[in-house]
Amino acid sequence: MKSTFESVLEKILDDMKLNRPYTMNQIAEMIGVNWSTAKRAVDILFDIQDFFAAYEILVLGERPKMVLIQPRIRMSQLPSDVIDWFITSSFFTTPKQSHESDEARTLIVERVVESRTPINIAIDRIIRSLKLEDELSILEMSRRTELNRRTVDRLLDLLVHHQDKISQFRFVEMDGAILKEPRPDLYELDSPMIKLLLTKYYLPDESPDIPEEKERELLRLS
Repeated sequence: MKSTFESVLEKILDDMKLNRPYTMNQIAEMIGVNWSTAKRAVDILFDIQDFFAAYEILVLGERPKMVLIQPRIRMSQLPSDVIDWFITSSFFTTPKQSHESDEARTLIVERVVESRTPINIAIDRIIRSLKLEDELSILEMSRRTELNRRTVDRLLDLLVHHQDKISQFRFVEMDGAILKEPRPDLYELDSPMIKLLLTKYYLPDESPDIPEEKERELLRLS
């Protein structure tokens, strides 16, 4: 039986062992798909994992069906110095800019990169649209992403179904292999590391460019 993309994503999330290196061929063999399908799913996880560490998607209502994102952060559990720093950051103090449909479309729909597949591009557009405007109807999201409503609905179902599980792990590439690591508990880290991750998740324009290996080392030491 042919695996659906949804089942491929689910098998990667469920069947990969923690902290064990896998080649792409090993991942493909483990879940019973070809190399390119496994690569496509892993690429998507790399693309969206930090978004789901930071945000949760909510789909509410029926007519119209509305899509919202809300931060996952639990402010009451942060150290007091981090709370003081974060509430004065641009995440809270800079008003969110609204965009008309045509303007948003030019920001979301970029030139197609040859190496990317249609599903990678579609998911990227949905995530971009939610970063740009944190509350949209399905119809408006369809307009802005240039995807039909059925595709938007299907991919939102996929993302909502897996988002909590995705938020629990970090997929990293090391020495040509893929590792699935448990995502560190933000609330157990020290204040400098919490600020670093909050900046990465919520203030990307202000985030320092830290290599993946250096970030992993800092998390281990925190």
